[in-house]
Formats: sequence, C-alpha cells, structure tokens
Amino acid sequence: MKSFSFILFFIVFLSYFSVSHSTFGQINNNPYASVQMGKEYSISRRGEIGSIIGYDKTGFYLLKFETKSLFRTDNYLEHYDINLNQIKSEKLELEDDYTLVRISQLNGNLYLFSQLLDKKTKEKTLFVQQIDSKSLKFKGQKKQIAQISFEGNRSRNSGSFSFSVARDTSKILVYYQLPYEKKENEKFGFHVFDNDMNLLWSKNVILPYEDKLLGVTDYKIDKKGNVHLLSILYKEKARTKRAGKPNYSYKILSYTDEGKTLKEYDVVVKDKFLTDMQLAIADNSNLICAGFYSNVGTFSIEGSYFLTIDSESKQIKTKSFKEFGLDFITQDMSEKQKKKTKKKADKGKDVELYEYDLNNIILKEDGGAVLVGEQFYIRESTIRTTGANGQVSSRTNYYYNYHDIIVISISPAGEIDWAHKVPKRQTTVNDGGYYSSYTLAIVGDKLHFVFNDNARNIYDKSLKEGKVYSFSYKNLAVALNTVDSNGKQNRISLLNTPKKEEIVRPKVSVQVSKNEMILFAKRKKKYQFIRITFKD
Repeated sequence: MKSFSFILFFIVFLSYFSVSHSTFGQINNNPYASVQMGKEYSISRRGEIGSIIGYDKTGFYLLKFETKSLFRTDNYLEHYDINLNQIKSEKLELEDDYTLVRISQLNGNLYLFSQLLDKKTKEKTLFVQQIDSKSLKFKGQKKQIAQISFEGNRSRNSGSFSFSVARDTSKILVYYQLPYEKKENEKFGFHVFDNDMNLLWSKNVILPYEDKLLGVTDYKIDKKGNVHLLSILYKEKARTKRAGKPNYSYKILSYTDEGKTLKEYDVVVKDKFLTDMQLAIADNSNLICAGFYSNVGTFSIEGSYFLTIDSESKQIKTKSFKEFGLDFITQDMSEKQKKKTKKKADKGKDVELYEYDLNNIILKEDGGAVLVGEQFYIRESTIRTTGANGQVSSRTNYYYNYHDIIVISISPAGEIDWAHKVPKRQTTVNDGGYYSSYTLAIVGDKLHFVFNDNARNIYDKSLKEGKVYSFSYKNLAVALNTVDSNGKQNRISLLNTPKKEEIVRPKVSVQVSKNEMILFAKRKKKYQFIRITFKD
C-alpha cells in the first residue's frame, strides 16, 4: 500500500517577489492560477531529483543524486532562485563510511543527517550538521544525536532512524527500534529536539504489549513535544490477515511529560469496523482520528468517519459517519458496471468501495477539517512461455493503479458535511507509479489537485457523461482540478505547451507558500521547474 500518511503543513515565504511570467506555457484565461516555466536543465541517465527539501525568500532547495555504481551514489544539494534559475549545485562530500540519511529545513536552517555503521562495536550512530544556505557547504561541527546498538545481530539488521516533525514545525522526533528478544515487548528510542536541533528529552521505552499483539503504524509529535503512537492491537496470539471478521482494534499510545507518563487511548466504535485510520493532533492537544469504515472486510469501505478524543478524559467527544451512497459508489462507472452494482444492492447485498487509503487530515483554522484519500493498488500478472526446446520461462508485470481521489469536508462541530470524488485513472507498468498520484495545494478555502491526466477528460464531455479515460502518454494533459468549500469542482488543463513529452512528477512537486506551488517536470533527458501562483 502506498505509504502516504502525512499531515500537510506550509512554510510561508518571508516576502513575496513580483515575477515577470514567461509566455511559454502561460495559462490563458485561467480563473485559478498563473504559470511561470523555468529553464530546462539536462540530467544524466543515472541522475534523479530526490525531493524539494526547503524554501525561503531566496528560492528553494532540492536534493539530487546520481548513481555511479551498485555501491556508490553521489548526492548534490542545489539552490534555485525565485525565477527558477539554478544558483548553485554542491556535491555533498561525506567522510568515509558515513551515509546520507536525509536533509531537513528547520526554523529556516538546513540540516544534514548522516549515519555511521561500526561493525566492530555493533553500533549505528546518527549525526546532524548544519549546512550554510548560501554556500551549501557544511557549517560548524557535526554532532552525535542518537545511537542504536545491534549487539548480537548482523549489520543488515542494525535498525534504522526515522523522523517526525510537529505540525507547527517547532519540534522534531527521531525514533528507532531497539533490539529485543523473541516474545519480548518491542523497545524504542525517542529523541525530541526543538527546531534548532537542541535536545529537549530522550527516553528508551518498552511498549506495554507483546510484539505479536501490537503493531505501530504511525508516529506523531505535537507542539508540546509529546509523542503519540498510532497502533493496531490484535485480539489473537498471532497476527492474521486483516480480512473478513475483524480481529484487531486501534489504540493510541501517548508519551507525555518528557516520556515519563504513558496514556493509552482505545479507539473503538460499536458496530463499525474501522479499516483505515490516520492521526492528527489539534492545537488544544485533543486527538483527531479519521479514516474509512466497513461492515464487511478490510479491503472495502462503506463510508468515512471523523472522531475527536479528549486528551485528558480519554473519551470520544465527537464522532461523525458518512455512508457512501449508491450514486457516490457508482460515479464514473460504465453503464454495465452501474447496472451490475445496482442489481447487487437491490438484492440486499453490501456494495462498497475498494483499496482506498486516507492520505491527509488537513486541520482548518475554524476547527473543521478536510480528509483526502486515494484509491491505490498493485496488480501482478505473470506470463509463461514455452520455447522451441520446451523450456518454460516466465515474466511478472506489476501494474500500479492510482485512481479516484476522495475529498471529505468536516464542519467545525465535527460533522461530515459532504464527500465527493475527483475522478482519475492512472495505470502504469513496472515503474512504481513514477508519474502517478497527485500533488495538492490549499489556498484559502479551495483545494487544488494537480496530476497527469488524459486530455479527453478535460476537453471532451466524458466526465459529465460518467466516463473517465485512463492517463495516456500519447494524449497527455496536466490537470488542475479545483474543489471549493462546497465541493463544487472545476477541471482545466494547467499547461499550454506544444511539447507533448512534458510530464509532471506529482510526488516531487510541493506547495511552497500560502499561494504558490513548485512542479517538477521531466522531458526525456531534460527537466525543469514550474511555478504555479494561485489566485485568491
């Protein structure tokens, strides 16, 4: 499944610069946005843009890497100005045996996290070092911030460091699993820092349940530095496939008072099987849980839910459910599929949606929220052939399917106002969904989804007639699908470019200010960046 469980937050530009937009690729009569196309740059066959890691008043920063061999990858930190021109590219020269873990921007500063694996002492150590934002060179000395001992284990089982940043970006959590014996409870190390990388507290914790019964699915840190673990608690001695009759429930473990206090929250709703859950922490420290539920099994959903849990009393304060009606479920189906689904419903059988994951819980200033999910699944197909000599060979293809987006609006009172689909069909083979999925910008009360689409979905009347054409390289359009506060949608072509090969990578693109987004576009061995400025 796509690991796509993050809370969207913004780092606002310190000031706004007026930019003279290029006419190439400029949107004409676009009611929502204007476009600036950047310069094209060359990239080697083994080169790749990793991610946009930060932005400030001078522009944005990104990580690029180039594979030199099976055992060597060169990493580059690059800085682009507000006009999308490359200012500097600096190779990150790490000391021998150190490997790059990540680069983060915290409180306007760039930090490089690296690790050192010592096979003799059986220790893996995490370091942090600041990077000067102008020279892109290391600044000051690196310092050790965490360490894992894997005594008794091989180096390939040495564990790994993971990170979580608070929604207001004031705190960062570094966590890792500690070695434990069979039948013991899992152990974790927590290190909590402020956004200047000063240590606030650290603690090794032992989870209060046996490893076979508890699975941690997500980690969150709030603005107070408290750590929250979203977990699945199984009812049986051994974990079984989450299908059919449910054998698990959700539980939240919260470590407060610098890890001294453990609070457990049971997230159980009578007569509802919660198949998917995401966690967010409200400004008042209450816990927000949202996702999908079912009355049948774990791979289908009947509706969505939204729960608020009081952090002190541990009671569910508000709960709201929205069942997806037949019209919603059959939206975008062919006439044949609609008839088959309606016939099933008429017989009293459960009709549900399949393979949807909740990606985002977006908390609004008025106390409301927006939930965003996407249908994603991988299908395997094996082809076997027999040669002239009778020898049988086989080849397996992997089909990556990223389809409809679901948008659900939550009122300040915690009630579900409406739920709508954003129709989308993206199926690719053996590429990991490289150009699939979407990127999202939130501007005012509007949600702007950008994704690669089939031009017929924009220029024809297909969507109005309930037909959705699959994403196609030959008939490509980069779609801007806007959803307003009432759920009303409008879809247009974002880029008016004569070069059909141009295609956007949504997974690398990101919103960089309250009304701007940077898109990464690739065309064969060329790449460029595109600034989208959304109108109020």
